[in-house]
This record gives sequence, C-alpha cells and structure tokens, in this order.
Amino acid sequence: PATGGQGGAAVEGSRERWWLGEAHWVIGINHAMTGEFDAALAALARAQAIGESLMDPRLQSTVAFTAGGIHALRGDPERAIERCRRAVELARDPVGTAVARGFLGASLLEKGDAEAGIPLLERSVEQLGRFRIRQTHSWFTALLAQACFLAGHLDRARGLARQGLEMTLHVNAAQGAGWAQRTLGHIAQAEGDAAEAARRLEDAASTFATIGARYEEARTRLDLAALYHARGDRGMAAREMERATLLLRELGVRRYDRVLSALAADLGARPTA
Repeated sequence: PATGGQGGAAVEGSRERWWLGEAHWVIGINHAMTGEFDAALAALARAQAIGESLMDPRLQSTVAFTAGGIHALRGDPERAIERCRRAVELARDPVGTAVARGFLGASLLEKGDAEAGIPLLERSVEQLGRFRIRQTHSWFTALLAQACFLAGHLDRARGLARQGLEMTLHVNAAQGAGWAQRTLGHIAQAEGDAAEAARRLEDAASTFATIGARYEEARTRLDLAALYHARGDRGMAAREMERATLLLRELGVRRYDRVLSALAADLGARPTA
C-alpha cells in the first residue's frame, strides 16, 4: 500500500539517502581499484556521513572495511586494523561479518603479520564459500594464498593460489586473478625457478594493467624489478623499476619510495621524479 503524509515522505527520503550512501560507496570502490586513494576516501567519507545520519550499521560497516582496506594499501596498517575491527563490530549479518573479517585479515597481511591474518582469512573463505558469494570468496582465497606464502607454507599457498586463480577466472574477478598470479610468481621465485616467477609476475602485471589497477600493477612491477635484479639482469630491472615508479608517481603514492631509492642505488640508476 502507498504511504502518505509526512511519515511517508520521511521514509522515501531515508531510502533515497541510503541509496545515495551506497552510490558513494561504489564510487569509493571504483577509485580504490584504480589506486586513486584520496578520491576513494573522500567518497567513502560522504557514504559514512550518510550511514551515521541514518544510524544504519550495515552501511557504516561496509564503508569501514573498505576504508580499512585502503589505509592498509597506503601503508597505514594500524588505522586499517582499527577501521576493520570497527566494521566487524558493526556488521549485522553473516555475510557482512565474513567480509569485514576478511578485510581485517587482509589488513594484518599488509602489516606483515601473516600468521595473525591467516585464521581470519580462513574463516572468511569458509563462510563465503558456504554462502556462495563467489567473487568475494575468490578474492579472499587469493589473499589467503599470499598469507600462507608469507608465513612459509609454500605447498598450501600454491594450492590455494591455483584454486583462487581458477575461481576468479570463472567469475570474471580479474583483481583476484592478478593477486593469485602474483603469489604463484612469489612461490616460484622462492623455489628458485626464476623463469616461472617472471612469467607469473608478468601475467599478474598484465592482468592488473588490463583493468586499470595501477597500484597493484606498480607493486607487481616492483616485484619484477627485484626479481630481475637478483638474476643480474640490470637492464630489465631498471625498466621495471621505472615503470613502477611512474605508476606510483601518477597516483601520488609514496609508500615505496625507500624501496625504489635502494633499488636505484644498487642499479646505479635514478628513480623517475
């Protein structure tokens, strides 16, 4: 039945503002995927203000874990963890809780605490698989693979990365595919197979470039530069370092300045200004 009077207008206004909050969140996600973190956080701040004005914990939780993921990528893990823990507290349904918990695990991974991130990512992967949230399930499977690699569990990491890659290809989740390809490259490098490592990392960089994920492409090209440097191929190392530097400068990201400077010094080169 139609709702009339001032109460009906208030309900309609609330619905419109909720959808506006969702729209700002989607805009934030899109900016984050391309590495435009300042624009992403600005959009998320608008979504957060709407969520708070409507006292909507679901919207607030969604915004919080998304912002947490961005802070983690920018190199501010403590703020990321705080936002993701808040997202878990605010979540009001099993799917939202699983996603928030997965972002918390990913933030711990970015901090360098893979062992702490693994159980959170494991639980998220298990729940999202049970709920058949296939795209997000594939993303967190790929991230769990990287966490296992960093914790030294190479066989498990390889199995999860292959599983995650297959899943991402079925659901057209290119971001997760790139993560899985990069982890397979890291595993190959750790096992001394430089040719396979280069192939996997090049695949990952190409995947990220195809979808405009410039930050993840830059990080992968930095991995390639380090790989080629370790192989003694200074020309390829310098080329990949320059490509990574240009991408990071375009995005205004300074997180890897010290790494780039150290690599440039080893190569006798100078990072692109």
